[in-house]
Amino acid sequence: MMWEAQQECISVSRAATLAVMLVLTAAWGAGSAHAVDDGGARTSAQSQTAAQATQAVEPEQQIPAEPTVGGLIDRILVRVNGEAILYSEFDNAFSVQVAAIEGRVSAAELEAQLPQLRVAQLVGMIDELMVQQRALDLGITADANDIDRTLANLMEANGITSQEQLEQLLAADGMTLAELRDSIRENLIRQRLLYDQVQRQLFVSEREIVEYYELNKVDFTQPAQVMFQQVIFMFQAERANEEILRIAQAAVAELQGGVSVSAVAGKYEDAQLIPGSDWVPIEDLQPSIAAAVEGMTPNTYSDPIEGRFGYHVIQLMDLRQEVIQPLAEVEIEVRQILTQRKSADRLEGYVSELRATSHLEIFDPAFEAVEAQWNAPTANAANRQQ
Repeated sequence: MMWEAQQECISVSRAATLAVMLVLTAAWGAGSAHAVDDGGARTSAQSQTAAQATQAVEPEQQIPAEPTVGGLIDRILVRVNGEAILYSEFDNAFSVQVAAIEGRVSAAELEAQLPQLRVAQLVGMIDELMVQQRALDLGITADANDIDRTLANLMEANGITSQEQLEQLLAADGMTLAELRDSIRENLIRQRLLYDQVQRQLFVSEREIVEYYELNKVDFTQPAQVMFQQVIFMFQAERANEEILRIAQAAVAELQGGVSVSAVAGKYEDAQLIPGSDWVPIEDLQPSIAAAVEGMTPNTYSDPIEGRFGYHVIQLMDLRQEVIQPLAEVEIEVRQILTQRKSADRLEGYVSELRATSHLEIFDPAFEAVEAQWNAPTANAANRQQ
């Protein structure tokens, strides 16, 4: 699972405001519907109902009592440190994720991936609830003013000029403003926890920057580039290719004698002029053309190069040699790369530590794979133990 801090300004698609929920919850696999009020107290009515319903359940009972949500019977899917995630919460979040994937892959591929996606979805929700619990323990909150500022940024970034307009867009995807504010609150709390527990402790030394730069200079190398135009002498069914080649060779002689490219292209019936291009990396050219231009100097012409549809005559207009960007120009970029890597590594380790000290109960055998994945150390944490 990829773990990354959310940006404060959350983007929302005007055409599909469903994207609000995706952006708010993407980094944590779509969190549960639990929220924290301005004083730090849990405010999810569903969580309160679930907690009340499970107080009388005996430890050996596999399925807890069924709370009601909106007059309908709901069931507890999992409990994290005694706090419940309901089936309805999981189903709502999972439907959002599936909607985001539909259209990107075939129906058959999506169907094949659904079991893994369901496990990943629930693991993400469990981790999100666990993180929110730790933030509450540490007294990390987000008040109404914080939410108002973030909401204002969201509206400004998406050209939404009024609360009424926002509510209409949200309603089109079955979401309320209160639900959006709850999601923003969770997102802000998550950001603050990650900064306090992970990012604030990060340090990238100058030695690390230099070492990374030296080992990855290829990533900071601008490849050789060319600007060229060409005349293609097209193959013809009624003419042998050898005759087309002789015409192309005669045209090269004319070009080298000072005749313009446009004049040569206009002289021969089967010639097609491809005007000057933008800068193109030599490595992106067809191998035969790349080999030809690498040995040329500006304002010179190639010999005819056989292609799929005819013979190409290249005029090299300009050339840029390969350039390695100096460290001074890319130091900020390198520092950001190393910071992101360290942050991801620290975060996975932090989440593993939270899992090790948390208690997970799963009440549906269909999700047994969740416990195995949740208990397994993250990749980076495992590497540190080796």
